[in-house]
Amino acid sequence: MDPPVRVILDVGAQILELDNIGVAQAWLSILSGDEATQAAIFVDRDDHICVLDRKGYVEPLHTSPFATQLDVCVVFLDEAHTRGIDLALPHYYRAAVTLGANLTKDRLVQACMRLRRLGHGQSVVFCVPREICSKLHTTQPTVADILQWAIKGTWEDAARSVPLWAVQGRRHQAQATVWKAAQTEDGALQMTRSQASQFLEQEAVSMETRYAPRMDTAAAAGDDDPINQRFRAFRPMNYFAAALSEEQERELSPEIEREREVQRAAPERPALHALHPDMVTYVATGRLAADSSARVPAFASLSATSAARYLDLNTCPPHVYVSRDFAQTVDGGGSDCTQRPVQWVLVSPPRSQAPAIDTMMVISPYEAQMLLPAIQKSTSVALCLYAPRPNQGYSALDALDLYTVPEQLDICVPPQFAICLNVFAGQLYFGSELEAIRVCHYLGINLSMAITPPYEEYCFAKDDGRRQPRQ
Repeated sequence: MDPPVRVILDVGAQILELDNIGVAQAWLSILSGDEATQAAIFVDRDDHICVLDRKGYVEPLHTSPFATQLDVCVVFLDEAHTRGIDLALPHYYRAAVTLGANLTKDRLVQACMRLRRLGHGQSVVFCVPREICSKLHTTQPTVADILQWAIKGTWEDAARSVPLWAVQGRRHQAQATVWKAAQTEDGALQMTRSQASQFLEQEAVSMETRYAPRMDTAAAAGDDDPINQRFRAFRPMNYFAAALSEEQERELSPEIEREREVQRAAPERPALHALHPDMVTYVATGRLAADSSARVPAFASLSATSAARYLDLNTCPPHVYVSRDFAQTVDGGGSDCTQRPVQWVLVSPPRSQAPAIDTMMVISPYEAQMLLPAIQKSTSVALCLYAPRPNQGYSALDALDLYTVPEQLDICVPPQFAICLNVFAGQLYFGSELEAIRVCHYLGINLSMAITPPYEEYCFAKDDGRRQPRQ
């Protein structure tokens, strides 16, 4: 670029990674081979104009020998200091001006006027980021496009300030009425305590005042009110939007600062995925040998977790199984943080043969991907998508009717299968009171209510009153 940029005016606040002295140091490092550049001028945190030389020495500009040698200095001014700073820069200097969001015409002009001889030798070049180019609707904006965009930003900024102006105007009207009423005929001031209290601002707003339905104050003032006319002519904006910008003082209770330390699990080696041959047979026939090592009872797969210390996992009814690849996620056992979420479930027989399933197996995503072609052609099993309810706003998926492969029409998931699957997957929400009662029976929690008929077949009461699953 000829002439080169010797001044950076960051009025758009685009340089965020470095502070002012950091920008000066980086700029001198870039110009390390330029003997004509000996120092960089910047504004420190105390709002003092300083200069940084090649040796790394920082001193105030007015006491530095560079105060009379600005032609060997580059200048960086951040957004907060692009107004009110006057430097006698050489007539041939060029400045790079950054643009940013909500930039007004006044701020842009003030930044550019740091070059006092702009148009008489000095010049500026605008650095336009992509988000501003999208607002300009062009990838090669001209100076006229930038000025038009800045003027539009000024208009929008003024429009945002109209509600505040209206609030101040109405406050002045109300106080002027009180002040006029307190004056006597001879011009003396005689104000009562009740009149003086009307000048005080309301320190707190009640819940009813803040959230109760209310009509628009601007509309209630009438069309003849000058503030209302000005307000409506400038922008049809909600009058109460000014409340968002009002200064508020709140009394905060003392808070204890707590620093959380997350104890992460030790790194473990992931287990290699493996597709058991019995799984291929199961997809083809819908049957799996009782002694097959391809599956384990769902709750028995939690033997390496903390749940095994509180529950006898071997007493849980084996309605739901998991595949070996689903259960084994890391080498050398597992822990609470290495358990897979339940997502893919194989059921048999499929809907085309019988409405009620008699086998349910949770498989890993790897197995679902590898077995998918065979499942699509199978008439013995069906692959179902499942997830526990994250909150009460979602419907339960334990009916396994959201997505199935191959697509079938009818399927019936027995209650004991659905409850076992939900408990194993960690579902915390019930669809009805009846479902909650059934889960309590399944977990052996004694209730005063009678056992619902579907659960008498696999629950029985012990002498101590607790209900246990029937084996």
